[in-house]
Amino acid sequence: MEVNNSQQVMRLNLNSSLSEFTRRKNWSSSILDSLRDVVHVLNNDLRLVYCSAASSEFLGYKPSELVNHAFTEYLHVDDVDMFVREFRNCKNSMQTFKCSYRFLRKDGKYTTLETKGTFYKDSLFGNARKVPTEAARSIDSFLDLKMENEVLKKKLALLKQQHHRRESSANSDQTLSTASLTTGNGDMDDDSSDDFDDFNIPANASNVYTQGVNSSYDINESLALFTGLRYDLGERSSGISLGLEAGELTNIGMNQFMSTPIIKRVEKSDVPKICTDCGTTDAPEWRRGPSGPKTLCNACGLRWAKKTKKN
Repeated sequence: MEVNNSQQVMRLNLNSSLSEFTRRKNWSSSILDSLRDVVHVLNNDLRLVYCSAASSEFLGYKPSELVNHAFTEYLHVDDVDMFVREFRNCKNSMQTFKCSYRFLRKDGKYTTLETKGTFYKDSLFGNARKVPTEAARSIDSFLDLKMENEVLKKKLALLKQQHHRRESSANSDQTLSTASLTTGNGDMDDDSSDDFDDFNIPANASNVYTQGVNSSYDINESLALFTGLRYDLGERSSGISLGLEAGELTNIGMNQFMSTPIIKRVEKSDVPKICTDCGTTDAPEWRRGPSGPKTLCNACGLRWAKKTKKN
């Protein structure tokens, strides 16, 4: 009984508050002004009969600037046919009208609006609200990136597990191979010592390509053993190494072999140069003059050259 009494009291309070609100002056216009959607009425000719004050906030137009104007004047060219077709179809079938379109704002830019409404006495009573295309796109892109990030994290974790497994298997194989090598080295030492005696690399790396030559010989004696020529005494041959019958053996004296022309450098004289025209001695460059080469400084030499060209 107490619950029913409380519900009756609430209903009485609501009815009383509603009746008090409707008794106020212009209560309907105050409701329309508080709505954030653009409430509008279109007649059969698609002319605006009424528009709420929210149009100034979203579209930049005052209601007086839109009333008695054709609604299609503010639509995008590509959306006019679609809007008119939806308007006619919904009017003939008396269905709920719902359409998205691009509306020209007062600043010259287009904004995307969505109108929902119903027909009453050949007129459309609808409310238009802005479609948050940019926000929706950003949210969709964020969700796509988040899903892609989750997939990449799973793949990375799987690759890390595979890498750790490979490392553990490689370490186990390496330990097994080292253990087998250590156990088998004792048996192989005795058998392999005889096999590798002939392939030991000499300590002297220069004798690798002169096997059979005693390391006590110097380079001249080694060449004499291989070629039969005494290079240190100036013996040379032409064609003997190729097996030609016309091979010749020549002997070049050491004096003739070692005698090479020595070019002596001409030392520069330390005599300071003096310009015969102005008498300067610190010119960076010297030029030819009437007295010979490098007798004039750079400036005097240029003047003398111009003078001779004119003459």
